[in-house]
Amino acid sequence: MKKILFVTYGGGHADIVLRLLPYIEANPGLEYSILALTTAGTFFDKHGISYKRCIDYLPLSGYEEALDVGGSLSKALWDSSSGIPYIDSCAYLGVSMLDLIAEDGAVVAKSAYKKLGRKSFCPTGFMQNVIQAEEPDVVITTCYVRMERAAIIAAKSLGIKSILIEDLFGYSLLGEKPLEVNELVFPLETHPDHIFVLNEFVRERHIQAGLPVETIHVTGQPVLSEWVEDYESALPEVTLEKIRQEGYPVITYIAPAARRILYEQTDAIIELAKLRPDWRFCIKLHPSIGVREFTKKYPDKPETVKVMHDEEILSVVKGSDLILIFSSTVGLLCVFCNVPLLVLDCLDEPSSMPYVSSGVARGINNYHELEAAVQAELDGVGNDTDVKTDAGIFYNPPRAAEKIISVLYKLL
Repeated sequence: MKKILFVTYGGGHADIVLRLLPYIEANPGLEYSILALTTAGTFFDKHGISYKRCIDYLPLSGYEEALDVGGSLSKALWDSSSGIPYIDSCAYLGVSMLDLIAEDGAVVAKSAYKKLGRKSFCPTGFMQNVIQAEEPDVVITTCYVRMERAAIIAAKSLGIKSILIEDLFGYSLLGEKPLEVNELVFPLETHPDHIFVLNEFVRERHIQAGLPVETIHVTGQPVLSEWVEDYESALPEVTLEKIRQEGYPVITYIAPAARRILYEQTDAIIELAKLRPDWRFCIKLHPSIGVREFTKKYPDKPETVKVMHDEEILSVVKGSDLILIFSSTVGLLCVFCNVPLLVLDCLDEPSSMPYVSSGVARGINNYHELEAAVQAELDGVGNDTDVKTDAGIFYNPPRAAEKIISVLYKLL
């Protein structure tokens, strides 16, 4: 019997894990355990999947203070509408801070957290204890930040195989930089043993950056594969359809997790909504952003601006006339399914550049251009209907989950 330990956070990354579980459960020689971080637990609850949280591992030696330490940090971050239990937020932040203090000392750790926030965390000590408790044959993560990165490093230190499923264009290890910049962000010795990537373009990026050829496997991204397969049969989101029946176009903003960007772009959208009462706007919040937090920030938003949180993404996209993004995997769904897409690239962040630079979407670099750009997209002006998604940067192999499982079997 071989055991897999998944370490994953958030709904989108957890969704990748979800797509693999039926194949694992169908194999009598495999078993798995899941450490669900932040909103991943809420996601798995909806699908009846068993998992563990950080708090389940607190009896491990040295982390008795985690709840107290994390409690002082959670007060400034936790929102009840986010779906994350408060006690688990305390545990997640607490073990992370305790490891940071153990590594750098209290003064340096607190200074780093004040400057970088959660980006300063990489709790390898805690993850070593988790891995030793679970005794897996392989550790799999779906990104390379904070506790997921710590899981990879801890697994390597314990001689356990590690795998990263890269969800997009290679940002986990190469950073959110222009796609022609292929440089490793972290030391090579801390990288996962194997990386599963979207397509040959992403594989080549990693090879050019110096990663061993034999460690990069083109499998596709399973959520994207199933999104494309299921899109045609999906039903439009009911709330959006009611808005459409009134005769107004529906413009949906797929909000990012980064609050600074979210609020800056929401400000621009709300100003546009005031100018154009003949348009209807929906803001689909990232799972990590609670509805209460958002509505508290915007208590007087126009009635033409609706807020969504848990709605199924295929239905949301199907029910929209135009999708706005900053940087979101939903952009790929729009590209694959020919849904009008507008990229709000006003901050000139490279992570949103592929859609625009490859000619599959319109991008704006100034919020003053937003109204004209939305109107042009609604009118279908300048849309490139000849864009091909069966090759290059925007190719995603079908049946990606099966391909991942096939490669995984060979590696175990």
